[in-house]
Amino acid sequence: MYKLEPLKVFALDRVQDDPRCLARMERMLSAIDRGLGDVVEINEANLPEVVAELQGLWPPEQKPESVPLSYLRPLVFTVQELSGQYPDITPILKRCPENTAGYVHQILGHIDPVRPFHQRENDWRVNWVCWPTHDFGTMNGCPHGCQYCGDGKFGKFIAIGVNLEDFMEQAVGPTVHEYSWQRCFRMIGWDADHIAFEPEYGCIDLFTTKLAQYEGRYGYFHSTSSNVDWIADLQHRDRLIGVWSTTCEAVARDLEQGAGSALDRIEAARKCQAMGVPVRFKFKPTIPVRNWREEYAAIIEQMFRLTQPESVGFCVIMWMTL
Repeated sequence: MYKLEPLKVFALDRVQDDPRCLARMERMLSAIDRGLGDVVEINEANLPEVVAELQGLWPPEQKPESVPLSYLRPLVFTVQELSGQYPDITPILKRCPENTAGYVHQILGHIDPVRPFHQRENDWRVNWVCWPTHDFGTMNGCPHGCQYCGDGKFGKFIAIGVNLEDFMEQAVGPTVHEYSWQRCFRMIGWDADHIAFEPEYGCIDLFTTKLAQYEGRYGYFHSTSSNVDWIADLQHRDRLIGVWSTTCEAVARDLEQGAGSALDRIEAARKCQAMGVPVRFKFKPTIPVRNWREEYAAIIEQMFRLTQPESVGFCVIMWMTL
């Protein structure tokens, strides 16, 4: 797990109701040299005050020189609502600062467990290439702070669902069963990067173990992280695929300061390939910085020198209308 230095750590009171959730949070806290004594409990009474505090904590006025700014984002541990049906929070919002409904939903664990993307009828309607998929998520927010990402630039905190055992049974299992035509399932979270929190989080281990119960089903992460050494210890890494978003070194240095270098990601993929994990790349987004042709040519050369990717994609204009 990254050596994060969050300005503050919070946890919904429901986290302590499940020993597995509490143990997972303790493991993650230990990895960043924090303990349960550093955690502020969130309950019904103090939730409005916590929302107001989170709204004001970020961004900080100062930061240590040696730490990426995004590593300082507060962490909120929560219990994810797995039904996908969220209760009315209007009474709570009346007590909270204006325009904080999104914060309240995340704190209360209203993080979509499954989202459908590129459904056939929608892609047919707009004449797009059809690639329907159902993706999984257990968290919202990311420590990378990429400046072309809304959460990376403006996100106030990272919300982390810790009831993963229930997630695998109530979200992953039923989804894999219902959509039997889908073979590969992405664990991506929402503006998140799961492998930055491994192995202490334990999500990818549980995910691949669940997928191993189904014939011909695989999971993949889509990451800008180089934190992969723990993958060697996964019992079911044969069910895993690694996908990296990467850029040239100039973009990584100036716009993705919490993610590490572009070459680090290529090296991470090389390690995974040596473990038997297939790897893929997306140059995403391809940003035309000064000398971008030479910059991208250099990292592409390293990619093919160090790895044999299954596929390579390029994305230029995205996440916005023309």
